[in-house]
Amino acid sequence: MLNVKKILSWATVVAIGFGVSLSPSRAAAQRSEAAAQVAILDLAYIYANHTRFKAINEDMRREVEAAENDLKASREELQKMVEKLDDYRRNSPEYRELEEEITKRQAQLGADVNLRKKNFAEQEAQNYYVVYQEVTDAIKRYCDERGIVLVLRFNGDPIDAENPQEIVKALNGVVLHYHKDIDITPHILAMVNRKGGAQSPQIKPGTATRPGTKKSGVPERR
Repeated sequence: MLNVKKILSWATVVAIGFGVSLSPSRAAAQRSEAAAQVAILDLAYIYANHTRFKAINEDMRREVEAAENDLKASREELQKMVEKLDDYRRNSPEYRELEEEITKRQAQLGADVNLRKKNFAEQEAQNYYVVYQEVTDAIKRYCDERGIVLVLRFNGDPIDAENPQEIVKALNGVVLHYHKDIDITPHILAMVNRKGGAQSPQIKPGTATRPGTKKSGVPERR
């Protein structure tokens, strides 16, 4: 006669053992699925290597340099006027007339400097905003295609142990550890550079290697 209790007992043991043997695989699959839904991106690295952004900044640098040369010429001319005051007797009509002209020129020069600073600051902010919109659009397309639901910003640069500001910044960072495969920085950089007509290296899936790096996923040490 069959021992039903013994058979049921052995069946339970086998079932439990089978379940335990599958747990690591199931857990790994869950971790892989979770990892696939989260990515990280080094936005500072994108800006530093964005081809058109660098070109725009270079154009702006030349504009600022030209403006500084103009202002320098105006200051030199103003300085000559100040030195010319010594040619007149103090409180004489000529002295007062020149002094009044110098005051007007100084006020105009100060207003011109402030206006140019304001215009350049607005232009710089607009340049950053345009590139930011372009990057976020690329991130959305990339993530929608791959089912990524969250992208965290991180800094891939190594920490300078002698720089207190960098240490504090690292302590306040959101990402403390990551696997190289979730760093989408090279992919997004390639997308935005291709949009601008720049030549970018082809990146194969799972090989998120940054330009100028020796090892996959490790940012160039700058």
